Amino acid sequence: MTKKTFATLLFALLIHTGFSQTLESAGTQTEDLDKYLGTYSSKDVLVKITISKKDNTLVAQATGQGAFGVEATEKDKFKNDQAAAKLEFNTIAKTMVVKQDGEAFKFTKE
Repeated sequence: MTKKTFATLLFALLIHTGFSQTLESAGTQTEDLDKYLGTYSSKDVLVKITISKKDNTLVAQATGQGAFGVEATEKDKFKNDQAAAKLEFNTIAKTMVVKQDGEAFKFTKE
């Protein structure tokens, strides 16, 4: 699968799931989400992902697409089970890695 095809498939799946959960199960507070907020871009795919929050939910939105919520699994890690996608943040390096179907794409916070 090409990187462009992967990115298109990933974001289409995430958008159509409408998945959203609160962060209570991972012990995350709404203030803890602030370090992830911003816009991320990648040299591997042609979309940008904006990370925002709504109440206790981290929300991701790709350029020109609908938003989707992700569930905290542990510190700096989130998932969307319905799309089998994971987001892993490195707040020191200001990066986010999107993982799905055995592939990983690195995004950098702008």
